[in-house]
Amino acid sequence: MKRKVLVLFAVLLLTFFSPAASADTVVQQGQETVLTRGAGTGYRLSFEGDKQVLTLEDFSGEALTLPAVYKLVLRGENRVSGTASLGDMLVTGDGVLTAGRIQAGKLLAMGRVRLMVRQLETGTLILANGAELSASGGWTLENGGSVFTDRPYRVNGREPEVYLAETHIGRYRYELTAPVTLTPAEEVAEEVEEPPIPTVPEDIELQFSDGRTVTMPGYTIQDQRFCKLRDMAMVLNTYAPQSKKFAVGWDEESRTVTLTQGLDYTPAGGELADNRTFTRVAATKSQSRIRINGRTRGDLLAYNIGGNNWLKTTELLNALGIQCIWDGELDKLMVFE
Repeated sequence: MKRKVLVLFAVLLLTFFSPAASADTVVQQGQETVLTRGAGTGYRLSFEGDKQVLTLEDFSGEALTLPAVYKLVLRGENRVSGTASLGDMLVTGDGVLTAGRIQAGKLLAMGRVRLMVRQLETGTLILANGAELSASGGWTLENGGSVFTDRPYRVNGREPEVYLAETHIGRYRYELTAPVTLTPAEEVAEEVEEPPIPTVPEDIELQFSDGRTVTMPGYTIQDQRFCKLRDMAMVLNTYAPQSKKFAVGWDEESRTVTLTQGLDYTPAGGELADNRTFTRVAATKSQSRIRINGRTRGDLLAYNIGGNNWLKTTELLNALGIQCIWDGELDKLMVFE
């Protein structure tokens, strides 16, 4: 009896005087969820049926080991100085997780979450509903470097080169190299073939606020006056202040027209052709992407006529930051540069 009491007493002493554990361990069906804490706790465990859900809110720690967790919910700013081992996991919420390293199997990030990591190692990575990822030090992807998303994403601030529609996992797949940052791009409208639209050749007269006027060729399409993009570049190169002039570039591979303001326009030939040589031709929806000062403008209506991009005159000027009003009585476009 005395011996049993002594043993029990020794166990109590060891427990009492042992240093506090630096990790919280939750055991579920033989698997462990381990959070190695640093500056604070900031977490909550719950269940959806028999599946474990971990919510982090302003968590700060040295490491995460979460093989049993089905879903990770991020709130606020969360930091892991070392490695976060996530297994196969859904990450959601509206917070940020900054980690030195993330190791995961299949990682699905959804919603307004941001993953900021130096080193990422995953099997499959899927970003959905606006989730963002930055892997500043690079990553390793077991499936050959593919990332799947449900919408267009920018890669390092640029439109990605690879668009593969309707893959088995997501609508878009990107082949990436590190370091890389992915952020949601503007929605890209589905390309729908439309029938050709009839046009009527009509001049466009512009009157500037200083009284100068210029006439340029145009087409009327569905009661709206359209101008050739390069014609407008030529006109503004002569009549507009330097800040409103723009250079025009073309990337054949991505079929992108770039407009860069503040630069002089270099003529390509064929600008401001005599409108009397124009005929009633059919216009088709332009398949070119238009970028103004580095921003893709999917809101601009453009047609292809004779291999050139023609834009609604008022929309183009407004997109360039130039105010204008169409005077229907005078049949003039009043431009306030």
